[in-house]
Amino acid sequence: SGSSLLRSTMAKNFVILENLGARVNWPSIRRKALQALGTSAEGVIRGGRMQRSTRSGVVELESEELAEKVAEHLHGLVDKDSEARGESRPWRARLASEDETLKDRGTGDVAEGNSRRSPTPKRSPSRRKRSPSRRKRGPSPRKSPSRRKR
Repeated sequence: SGSSLLRSTMAKNFVILENLGARVNWPSIRRKALQALGTSAEGVIRGGRMQRSTRSGVVELESEELAEKVAEHLHGLVDKDSEARGESRPWRARLASEDETLKDRGTGDVAEGNSRRSPTPKRSPSRRKRSPSRRKRGPSPRKSPSRRKR
């Protein structure tokens, strides 16, 4: 059982995408991956994410065979929207294991400084007085009756 666990964690069923256009989003990546597989069954895609800051994305698929097919289809792709705006860099797609995708995200032990994200700034408490909630203010003033028609 230990060797099967090792094989499952080392399976390269992830596709890492790089050089994505500025307007590429997760639904468009998912759609292109499904086109590569020739299916509309979304069950083969386990998940994925996109990082706009690095113009990269990750797609997790059911198996390594499906990931290979998607990577072959997406590698070298230039999407029409980016091409129309003068961005002609082709996408780069490569297979990866889960461990490799975690490294690419910059996750790791934050205490060792492996994270790419800077710490969230601490917010000081607001000094502004807040207006009381509607219930505490009392009933709203009644509007004067509208004019009657003569």
